[in-house]
Amino acid sequence: MRTLEGPNRPFDPDYEVPNRTKSSKVPTLPRWLEIGIDRGRRFVIDTIAKIPDNVGRSVPHKTLAPNPAKILAFLRNNNYIVTPTDKNLGLAVSERTWIIDQTKKLLNNPKDYRRITYAEATTIFNEKQAEVLAIAALAEEQVELAELGLDEFLRSKLTVKGEAHTFPEFYGIPKIHKNPAGFRPIVPCHSVLMGPAAKHVSKELKPLIKAAPTIIHGSKDLAQKLSKLSLTSKRSDEKWYFVTGDVVAFYPNIPLEKCLGIVNQMWLEFTFGDKILEFSAREEVDGVYRGFVGAQMRKRAEIFRRCMQVSSEKLVSHFDGEHFLQLNGLAMGVPEAPDQANLYGCYFENKANVLSDRRIGFYGRFIDDIFSIVAARSSEQARDIMKSLIQYDECEITWDVSELRCPFLDMTIYFDDNGKLQWKPYRKQKNHMERIPWISHHPLDVKRAHLLG
Repeated sequence: MRTLEGPNRPFDPDYEVPNRTKSSKVPTLPRWLEIGIDRGRRFVIDTIAKIPDNVGRSVPHKTLAPNPAKILAFLRNNNYIVTPTDKNLGLAVSERTWIIDQTKKLLNNPKDYRRITYAEATTIFNEKQAEVLAIAALAEEQVELAELGLDEFLRSKLTVKGEAHTFPEFYGIPKIHKNPAGFRPIVPCHSVLMGPAAKHVSKELKPLIKAAPTIIHGSKDLAQKLSKLSLTSKRSDEKWYFVTGDVVAFYPNIPLEKCLGIVNQMWLEFTFGDKILEFSAREEVDGVYRGFVGAQMRKRAEIFRRCMQVSSEKLVSHFDGEHFLQLNGLAMGVPEAPDQANLYGCYFENKANVLSDRRIGFYGRFIDDIFSIVAARSSEQARDIMKSLIQYDECEITWDVSELRCPFLDMTIYFDDNGKLQWKPYRKQKNHMERIPWISHHPLDVKRAHLLG
């Protein structure tokens, strides 16, 4: 249902679908662009021709580029694998058998995964394909989203009729900052049939994340917030303490059904606000919400809910010739998972009203890492205050307290000799400052975000 076509049609780069039409005809550029490229080529050739020959140079120039064939041979001969690391600390070289053993150890946990047959995996993906088609048809009827091409975007990764489904390839990355080294599971869903649905959900949740006062968006954001901080609420018998928290295995321990319900409700309230008359799960009839003003709102709400369900529930992955069904929690590698985890934490933080507590000088959370400044008479009391305030259902949080300084993200935060709050850069142990190379297999949106960051 598009009312505008051609150059007047709205464009959203997040919903862009590449043109996959195969043609033997080579596309031509505009004449002015061809002339510009030709002049550039001549300039480069002329400049190279003018470079004098260094005949007397004894040592010829050698490229610093590595030899891929030699590297591959070295890895194969020594049974090594090169992988990224958790916390983006750079590349790690590990024994292939260790990587495989750690991956199977994760997948053999009956609480989190169940081994299924190829036929079962195909049946689940057939159901997901039918659901994505139904959501795309609904998106065509929602004028605002249809204009942006959401329906085409949702269909862009569907399995071609007669071909086998592509399943996410399960893998893990080493947590080299832990001792002993841990392993973080990844289920990459950027190129599977429900990937576009997950990206749509993530895009819809981004405004909620940006508006959430308890969420820290990175070291720069934290520094800006701390620069505006005034610690004046403590009593004479109290001191300020740094209290940090780490949510243990946050993603896999989040109860999925409860999380989806919480996030859906938060999105509804944020998106429609006072346009919602009444809403509860009991008011859903045949997949359509009552209590919304206008059919377009109902369609948009249904599209969001169903996209979230098809991309989060019954997650199937593939490893070493076997297929696995995830039984619990969220999975890193699904585009919307960080947003869902963030909002799940926000729900309980808002419920505890942590930002209004007199004893809390500052509170913020970066995904599963919590940073707070607490007024208390002792370190034990500071820890107890945070333990009583911040509790996420079915998740465990470990707390650390420091009176003088603490590392958080890429910063060391401390009180100077005059009691003034200060911070400086902090380099994590074993971080050798590598970043995602452009030649990696990360999707473009991840590389773009990484480059901007």
